[in-house]
Amino acid sequence: MRRTSLGCAVLGAVAACTQPHPIVICHNANCGEPTDPERDDTLPAFRESLALQEGGRPAIDGIELDSFLRGSDNACLYAHDVSNTAENTPATAPAMELAAHFAKAGPITFADDTTFLVLLELKAFVSENTKDRHTPEQRKLHALCAWSIYKIVSDAAVDSWNDLAKWSRDRTYDNFHDEIRRLCGRMAEIVCRSRE
Repeated sequence: MRRTSLGCAVLGAVAACTQPHPIVICHNANCGEPTDPERDDTLPAFRESLALQEGGRPAIDGIELDSFLRGSDNACLYAHDVSNTAENTPATAPAMELAAHFAKAGPITFADDTTFLVLLELKAFVSENTKDRHTPEQRKLHALCAWSIYKIVSDAAVDSWNDLAKWSRDRTYDNFHDEIRRLCGRMAEIVCRSRE
């Protein structure tokens, strides 16, 4: 009995010695210093976040992107909301930048065995009024936009042989009707694995 207890204590001590690596996801693609919420979901903040390093390695292991379908003209934008009515950055722009980032030589995450995560939030409202929801046609347009983003990122992952892009179902999807959940659900939990 005493040997079993000692054996369990030794195994427990050995297991406790391994340090897990926390996954760092850059929220709103804005992780640079000093923090400024006005820079959420902007390409300059996005680029600075991807360039962050710790000990010569990328400091982040993933990034969260927002897509916003502006109801006034059905433009699918890379934006947190429409508080800046002059915002016109296409939602696919950060995906194109991620494709270029994945193609660069060297690691794309802090730890070698970490999957780079890309979380895509589809905003459930289409104007400054958060109660102004998608029409059925706008839901389709937003889903097609999300699919375009997914295709750019996943194709880049496969082309660059990187193990990445686990798409996460954001709770914002739950605010959409069944149709958009069905269309976007295909993106949930897809993992692109390295070619062998």
